[in-house]
Amino acid sequence: MKRLVRSVVLAILIAVFLISCKTVDSSVDLTDEQYDYALHLVLDQAQEQAISELFKQLNEFKEPMVPQQYSIIVELSGRAPGLEHLVRQWYEVSSLAVLQLFGSLSDYVETLKSQISFQDPRTMAESGDESISLYYRSLFQDEMVEVFYESIRGWDYSVWNQCVIQYNAWAATRNMLYDEDNDILESTSDADKLARMFSVHLAQRFFTHLGTAEALIRTTPDPAMDPVLAVVLGLV
Repeated sequence: MKRLVRSVVLAILIAVFLISCKTVDSSVDLTDEQYDYALHLVLDQAQEQAISELFKQLNEFKEPMVPQQYSIIVELSGRAPGLEHLVRQWYEVSSLAVLQLFGSLSDYVETLKSQISFQDPRTMAESGDESISLYYRSLFQDEMVEVFYESIRGWDYSVWNQCVIQYNAWAATRNMLYDEDNDILESTSDADKLARMFSVHLAQRFFTHLGTAEALIRTTPDPAMDPVLAVVLGLV
């Protein structure tokens, strides 16, 4: 038993020694170039994780494919007869449609990453757990929406329209019969208008995944993390 304990302690000491050999002294004043390097490393890793998570969610029909202004449809889908089935059907239809475009859309996003430069990398590093994602968003969201719009303008939105019609019928009935105050949502069959709304939604979902991935990288110590990055993120 004592021999086992000594072996475990020795293994821990060796691991600590190896990790310490890879680290950079956190008291060292890093250069702007090192900060810039670290931020681009975060961006690379965060985008890779965001794309992977988005693909996984779409593939499992779990990606929320309902814009925020229509979120009540999902919230109340269990109460309105037939609505839950329609929402699930929309998730499947829209997710499969995005997956068919996923290769070209992810290639496009990859080109954006290479265009990002940080004018003040030190400040950016200290500006919050999602500062890179917010900066990325400020630069490219409008362009991304237009690219997505051109890709999805030919979608069949009939299932989505059924979701809105079904919800509104239920809400109006409840409001009339039970004096409830359920919102009546905007209903439109204008494919162009719907394409623009969902292109905004898809861009927002990408940036949501990106921000989550960035925050996890920034706050999660990792023995295998690049030593400069660990110092910049304050994880050593």
